[in-house]
Amino acid sequence: MKVMDLYGELKEKDFFKKFVTDKPDAFLYAGFFVLNFESGDESFQFDFYLPSENSVEIVEFPFEGFKAQENVVPCLEENVYDSDKMKKLDLNLKVDLDDLKEKVEEVKKENDCAQPTTKLICVLKEGIWNLTSLNNQLGILRIKINSLTGEVVDFNKGSLMEFMGVVKK
Repeated sequence: MKVMDLYGELKEKDFFKKFVTDKPDAFLYAGFFVLNFESGDESFQFDFYLPSENSVEIVEFPFEGFKAQENVVPCLEENVYDSDKMKKLDLNLKVDLDDLKEKVEEVKKENDCAQPTTKLICVLKEGIWNLTSLNNQLGILRIKINSLTGEVVDFNKGSLMEFMGVVKK
């Protein structure tokens, strides 16, 4: 699946056309995707920043409407976004959603990581794919790939236990 194809599908929806008309300053700033290679399940989400409201609207596939923000931190009285850091997402990607599994496998091979990826969590923001690859042995690989050039800009590996701060006794 291509991100641009998903976005094109969203742009055809009536609720989205109304959103664009009602909130002309809104722009796509991030995408969040989960690919489960064991079950074949996939989830896709686009995040839109509204500068005039300093807020974010989220829409998930199959794109039936915007999702209410249920995960607001109770101690914050209002949404706090740094508008200077919110950049419009460029969807002219060299490395697209359907390229990620192969790209992760290449990086794994280069770094002697043999466990098969069971789930891939993918965040596309500011031209960077921020990938978290999970396997059945609780292994985690974190990979950052420039979506416009294909360059791997960061790689590290660990385990879920390390990530959660669990210490062996």
